[in-house]
Amino acid sequence: MSALLSPFFNQPVKVHNDALLLGGALLSQDSPWGIAVICGTGSVVVGLEVVNGEVVQAARRGGHGYLLGDDGSAYDIGRCAIRCAVHDCDGGVEVEGGLAAKLREHFGCNETGELLAKVHELDPALTPVQATNAQKLRISNASIHVMQAFTASPPDPLAARAIADALRPLAESVVYLAKQLLPRRLPDGSERTLKNATLVAGGGVIRQDAYRALFLEACAKEGVVFGNVQVVDDVGGKAVLGLVDRARRAAN
Repeated sequence: MSALLSPFFNQPVKVHNDALLLGGALLSQDSPWGIAVICGTGSVVVGLEVVNGEVVQAARRGGHGYLLGDDGSAYDIGRCAIRCAVHDCDGGVEVEGGLAAKLREHFGCNETGELLAKVHELDPALTPVQATNAQKLRISNASIHVMQAFTASPPDPLAARAIADALRPLAESVVYLAKQLLPRRLPDGSERTLKNATLVAGGGVIRQDAYRALFLEACAKEGVVFGNVQVVDDVGGKAVLGLVDRARRAAN
């Protein structure tokens, strides 16, 4: 990609994972390192640090797609909610109404026991790729009902379990990277601590206050509390502003 783009700009062009764009928050906060969490339709966790004024990737976990990863994402939330609903149904402890009813409505079922068949159903009128993508989208869109039930007062118990199940491995990835990077010195030789680290959160799911609060609580239980937490709505804009802040500091 770099080779294809560089001639158009008459200079070398660097192509990076879009998670590095969240590094603009590190530049704006003048933070030497941090961890970026993208959690929307999918998810990935990336360790970032600033080397000579440039944000670089120091570690990574996740980002392997919905079959092998995407922990805590919209797809994962939908999947966990369906699994919890089916477990309750099989165990004879299903609660009438609530999230289970919303899931049945979402998938066009009369009974929770029919969910499995509906979830695995592929539209024969579509190509295999289109049908698989449609199936994935149906499961991801179910997360809307889960989040609504989770943020209700009081929270739906099934939704709370599903959210906890989904975000747990995402929090574990953040904890893993933090503990992996902490023993290393920063590029300038100074000590790396959680106090001088920034957690940068981007993506439609982790921007939800209730979800993010539970996520940070899960990290804190493992002893990982960041000195700064930045929520990024406009990833590209934050990257540009970070570069501007870096240039201002260099000029001064």
